[in-house]
Amino acid sequence: MSDYVRVDYVSHTFKGQKAPTLSDIDVTIGSGEQVALIGRSGCGKSTLLHMLAGLMMPSEGCVRIHGHQLTRPSAKWNMMFQKPSLYPWMSVADNVGLGLAFAGKKDPKRVADLLDLVGLSDKAKANPQSLSGGQQQRVALARSLATSPDMLLLDEPFSALDAFTRSSLQDEVSRIAREQSLTMVMVTHDIEEAVAMADRVLIMAAEPGRIVGEMHVDLDFPRNRATPEFSRQRETLMTTFEQLVGDESAATSKVAPDEASDDDLEAA
Repeated sequence: MSDYVRVDYVSHTFKGQKAPTLSDIDVTIGSGEQVALIGRSGCGKSTLLHMLAGLMMPSEGCVRIHGHQLTRPSAKWNMMFQKPSLYPWMSVADNVGLGLAFAGKKDPKRVADLLDLVGLSDKAKANPQSLSGGQQQRVALARSLATSPDMLLLDEPFSALDAFTRSSLQDEVSRIAREQSLTMVMVTHDIEEAVAMADRVLIMAAEPGRIVGEMHVDLDFPRNRATPEFSRQRETLMTTFEQLVGDESAATSKVAPDEASDDDLEAA
């Protein structure tokens, strides 16, 4: 597996802060690899993810993609946020094709194929507000895939969904990423989600945010949450997390949620 992303000793201190949010992050992500970032609130997971998207530049160090230093966002590395952020005055199909329209590459067939991929062919002309939360995130996923990205970045896009819909979308996104050979990096507080979707889990600690450990998830895809093997991997990750980060009162099957919103990069 060739290197796709290289995070070269990235540190970051926000303006007006004395202590760094991130310190000496040194990570390599292979092409087509699916990686999860887990850690407690305030450890810098979302900050790091935004740097991988080119939405923020680190104070020190750099992010390289295919050996080239990342200096700006690109349609080749797209992000799905916690909220789908669909435009209510546009149809589902128009929302999916938005990135293509901005690039001057309108492609109705591509949009139709993507809607079929996410199971929403019959909703092409619908208003996004008429859709369920899970369906809206499927539209956001199709929109993220429309520009044929090399990397998909997930900032907890399933956190507000019910358990059944969340599990279904986790499996579907993971399947699509593998079928299309996408590199995927996700931020999550959900231990089960990390085991269900990731090839490798990076564990972050806070003050300052840093990588303190990792675990490879040795399970075949698609992953069955009901098997003893899955349960063992989940328990191993939870135990490893508690040993490396500390067994705080918030340590449950889900790590305490970040206080940061999609628009508040500094809080994460």
